[in-house]
Amino acid sequence: MSWASIAEKMAESGQALCVVNTRRDAFELWNVLHRNLPESEQHSLFHLSSWMCAQNRFDLLGDERAIDEDTIRALLKRGSPCRVVSTQLIETGVDVDFPRVYRALAPLDSIVQAAGRCNREGRLTDELGQPALGEVILFTPEESRLPPGIYQTATGITSTLLQQINEQQLAADHQLFERYFTQLYQYADTDAKALQELRAGFNFRTVAREAKVITDDTLPVIVPYKDGKKSDGVKLVREIRDKGREKFSKYDLRRLQRYMVNLRSRDFLLLQSLEQVRELFPNWELYVLAEGFYDKRFGVILHQRSEEDFIL
Repeated sequence: MSWASIAEKMAESGQALCVVNTRRDAFELWNVLHRNLPESEQHSLFHLSSWMCAQNRFDLLGDERAIDEDTIRALLKRGSPCRVVSTQLIETGVDVDFPRVYRALAPLDSIVQAAGRCNREGRLTDELGQPALGEVILFTPEESRLPPGIYQTATGITSTLLQQINEQQLAADHQLFERYFTQLYQYADTDAKALQELRAGFNFRTVAREAKVITDDTLPVIVPYKDGKKSDGVKLVREIRDKGREKFSKYDLRRLQRYMVNLRSRDFLLLQSLEQVRELFPNWELYVLAEGFYDKRFGVILHQRSEEDFIL
């Protein structure tokens, strides 16, 4: 399916979530969907990705108890239009409840996690007021982009498994995951198998040191979002001195973490070459992103901007 097809279906749905595999896919789908929505409903369209700081994502998700706000949870709670385009981050630890969920083809465990955001609380009813099922639509994007490595391998295994079963098996066959992980384990490299042997021998300290599912090739930057805009070195140094402390504490770092985004090294080096990141303190490897490279709708912006930014 094309992004245009998905966007059209989401526009027709009052409330819908689409989970995609990459930040670029999320950005592109958001733009297409934005064009498909009337101006009166564009405030109900949201984008979530790991290039948004935690506080930004928290503010967009909101609190369902604040029913008058136009946040994701509040809109869902009061039955108002709400469309969300997200990367995989919404699949764990985010308790949202949509009547319809679209999921780009992904590893089987990710698909099931996305399905857990559909009719999560069992509130859906039919025309007679009887309990009704939500709807999960699994699709392959026309321009399919997958993170490399084990994620791509797991998606291929999932595609093969899904062609061999029916919907009822997907919902009720508990052995399906055993088949899935058994096949995935066969494709794992020797390092992964060695780690399993270490785990079996309770060598957890070695496992913690050696196990890296994703290569740590990122650097954190403080982004100019809300309080993050105020997080300059002068202000923090003044606060530290006022409290009689001589060092930057874990509390200070924890306070800043809600306004941090982890950038890939190549993206960080690009911003550094443009002099758009600066050190918070000398030799501390804590950096602040310049204004103009952060958008509260999309997070860190490097190469892509919303089409509406170019409309005068």
